[in-house]
Amino acid sequence: MAVVEEGRFGYKGPEKIAKLRVLPDGRFFCTLPEGVYVFKAEPMLRDYGSPNSLSPPVFVKAGEVTRVEWKLKPRISCSLNLALPLWFTQLPQLGTLFIRQERGEHVYESRCELPSRVAIAKPLGELGDEDMIWDGSVEAPQGFYRFTSWGWEGEQFNGVVQVSENVDRLAISPPSALPVLTLTGQVLLPNGKPANYAVVTLHDPDQSMRRWATVCDENGHFRLKVRIPSKSTLEMQHLDTLLPNSRHQLWLIAWKPGYGHSPIRLLSRPEGNLTLDVGKLQLSSEQKLEGRVVDEKGEPIGFASIVMLPLDPSLFEPSPKEPLWQELTAFEDRSVSSMPHAQADAEGRFRVSGLREGRYLLVASVLYRGEWRPRVTYQLVTIPSSQLTIKIPEPAETFEGSPKSVSEALPLAEVVVNLPCWRSYRTFRTDAAGRFLVEGLPRYEGVPMLVKLLHRDGIAVAFNPPHFWNYQITLRP
Repeated sequence: MAVVEEGRFGYKGPEKIAKLRVLPDGRFFCTLPEGVYVFKAEPMLRDYGSPNSLSPPVFVKAGEVTRVEWKLKPRISCSLNLALPLWFTQLPQLGTLFIRQERGEHVYESRCELPSRVAIAKPLGELGDEDMIWDGSVEAPQGFYRFTSWGWEGEQFNGVVQVSENVDRLAISPPSALPVLTLTGQVLLPNGKPANYAVVTLHDPDQSMRRWATVCDENGHFRLKVRIPSKSTLEMQHLDTLLPNSRHQLWLIAWKPGYGHSPIRLLSRPEGNLTLDVGKLQLSSEQKLEGRVVDEKGEPIGFASIVMLPLDPSLFEPSPKEPLWQELTAFEDRSVSSMPHAQADAEGRFRVSGLREGRYLLVASVLYRGEWRPRVTYQLVTIPSSQLTIKIPEPAETFEGSPKSVSEALPLAEVVVNLPCWRSYRTFRTDAAGRFLVEGLPRYEGVPMLVKLLHRDGIAVAFNPPHFWNYQITLRP
């Protein structure tokens, strides 16, 4: 038995403040300062493989005896299956997988031949060395788990799945078993002639804007073949990246130096193998944006990165009824190479090319004078535009929240804040009462923001929540 201390947790995370022995009848005793705590039941070495268990938040008051009582969650047994690629006739032997796990003086080793139904899983929002091995079967309390597994081609993949008492078979799909989407078409110049050697890129908003690209031939024709998870696969094993109320659309964009990018073609997510001719993607005459990046005092900031994310519905085909704000939160700092971008010079001057007329969200970011976290700022820009001065202030915004009620509390949950092209270099967690405070955010007023709390017992999600969020659990196991 361990006691996890209270407080608002940031980079270091919560710490154990006491380790208690439990009597044979399940009782334990301790003296604690006034505050809020979470108790964690840890199995003895002889019970290795039994899951840890967190208590609900416990409010300890000075001068009073507080009674803590909770039940350990029973383990659920179900089979673990990996989807088999359709083109396989028999399973080749790829090799041998050795897994060694240590916990104190206890060592667990396993060996299996690949391909095999093996996954290493860890409950969301838990603490300590709590990895478990699912070797063809699952033994775990119901809840949400982050897993790592290996597919039939030896590829490693991961995701978040749900273990439930209503499910006796947990099926996950390695990349080699996903449906194949084949896209064909032609990219044209503004004058209607073929755009030879243009680049075509496909983005998936429900996988943190994962992207695939191909290059057109001399006649502007392209063929892009990718493996895309279906809607059912996303809802089964990608609960950490799947957007709430997702439109299940893919983004297809074409671009070529010296021209404005094509309107972004919105494609429905396929449920199975599909070959689709998307027709013509036409580039536009090129628009450019020039400007300068400065700090709060007006001093130039050199070598800042500038990214232009499409916002105007006219930049999409078919044109949506409203801007796709939520999808912009899926862009990370490593997934924007097909979007118009540039880097400022040593004096802070920049020029973004490859634009077309319409409204964009400009994102400027820089590692400033040795600071350990990047400075980021946002600005809405309508193209064409005159020269801009982009001011990047120090990241000093905060965002905090607490459960709407005690029954909604997610103690020690992982807090994930998604802003366009921004990610935190710190790990934030809720405290023992389910409260949290995220510091060092850029100014996000008027900017799309997606917040997630990830915990074994529930996931809470909100799009553009208020500065103080009274959260409720969105998805329960």
